[in-house]
This record gives sequence, structure tokens and C-alpha cells, in this order.
Amino acid sequence: MKTILFPTDFSDTANNALEFAVSICKAGKASIQLFHVYGPPVIDPQMPPGMAAELMTDMENTSNEQLKMLSNALKAEGIAVKFESIPGFVASEIVEKADSIKADMIVMGTTGAAGLIGKLMGSNASTVVQESHCPVMLIPSDAEYRSFDHIAYASQFEADDLPALTDLLIIAKLFNSRIDIVKINTTQQIQPDIFADEPQIQRIIEEFGKDQFQFISHDDVSVIAGLDHYLTAQNTDLLVMTTRRRTFFEKILEPSVTRKMVLHSHLPMLIFHQH
Repeated sequence: MKTILFPTDFSDTANNALEFAVSICKAGKASIQLFHVYGPPVIDPQMPPGMAAELMTDMENTSNEQLKMLSNALKAEGIAVKFESIPGFVASEIVEKADSIKADMIVMGTTGAAGLIGKLMGSNASTVVQESHCPVMLIPSDAEYRSFDHIAYASQFEADDLPALTDLLIIAKLFNSRIDIVKINTTQQIQPDIFADEPQIQRIIEEFGKDQFQFISHDDVSVIAGLDHYLTAQNTDLLVMTTRRRTFFEKILEPSVTRKMVLHSHLPMLIFHQH
């Protein structure tokens, strides 16, 4: 792992997420790119000519001052840091920035979906998750930092989990983590299981060995409820899921479990992408 992209709006939520990003940088000896996206100011029609440009300059200067303060604090901890602030739309700029610097991971805070601001933050987070080409770690505002000792990888065994598990093992080794692969069985699935579980489990064992993971099967009324109950009972530190690009009709007919968890979870989440 070489580069972590850390988008920030300088809020308490972002500052809380930064602690997680720093721990990953230290464990993986990675550098961090601090990134702030500011929107255009609200323009009053009566505003004198040139004032809008002046306001944008002020916003940029203020952003860079705050980024420099964060950068200096991180450098004092021995972390290599770069920073940048730009105008634009938050989610799309984050995705483009991650691509341009070839980020290995995006780490960002999210407030969930409570209230108007929460809905906007949740929307940005879920958009980044769906559009990003690299893994995304989301840190809820109420998540307290602790090491990733126990990781749960949620799978319905209906996609190829091998690429994500390969990358997850790299992260797990940094923290000496235990990994459970968790399958939630429910009668409320919109679609039945496509594949039997056992052949998929056997593929994973053949690829990685039988000692890398523990396989857990849990019955519940829904996938979301099942994950909630399991994660709480097992005192899990990190939830990992894989998402895939979905068609317009798939989004309408079968809302993504990953997106629901992004807006719902109070636990740090790491999302991989199936391309």
C-alpha cells in the first residue's frame, strides 16, 4: 500500500476518520493525500462585479490554511503528506482525484442518513463507493478508533470473492486481524441464491488455505438485520463488502445491500469493487 486519499471537510466527522487513516498509513508505511472540495459561493444578483471571484479565492485560501495545519500535524508523526483543495462537486472530484494519484484506498468520514446534512453526506459516500475504482473505507461519525483485530467479510457467495479477499489479506496482515466470512441466510431475499455455498467455500479454501478464514452462516429475517446482529454479538471492528456496478433497472428492482449498509452502519466499512 502506497497512497491513501483522505477527503476532508474539516468537520468533527472528518477529524475522527483521520485517526483511522493515520493508523493505516503507519501500519502500511503509506503516504496520505489530504483533499478538500469546496463548492461555489451563493451569488447575490446585487453583488458587485468581481466579488464572486474574490469569495472563491478566500475559500481556497482558507481551505489551504486548514490543510496545511493538518499536514504539519501528520508530518510531525512521521507521515509523508501532500494536500490540495479545489472547487467542484464532492463525490465526482474525489473519484477523479483517486484515479489521478492512483490511490490504493480512499478513507473518508460519513454521517449516515439522519437529517438533511446526513442525507447529503450519505449520498456523497454512497456515490464514491459506487463510482470509485479503488477500495473505499467509510468511517461513521460515532465510530471510536480501535485496531482492526476482528474483520467480517460479508458475502452471499454470488460473486467472485477471490480478488477482494486477496486484497483484504494484505490489510489484515498489517493488523494481525482475524477474518470471518459471513453469509446471511434469509427468506426475504428478492432473488434466490444463484450458487450453492459449498463450491464457493471450497474455491476460497483451495486458493488461500483452510486456516486464513472462518466461515460463518447466520439465519435472520433480512441481510441487514442479520449483519447487524452478527456484528454486534461478535464485537467486530471492521465490516468488509464487495459491490458491483449495477444497471438502472437493478437499482430500482433490488437496492444494493452495500449501499443500505453505507447509510446504516455505525461500524467502519471497507468496500471493494467487482469490475
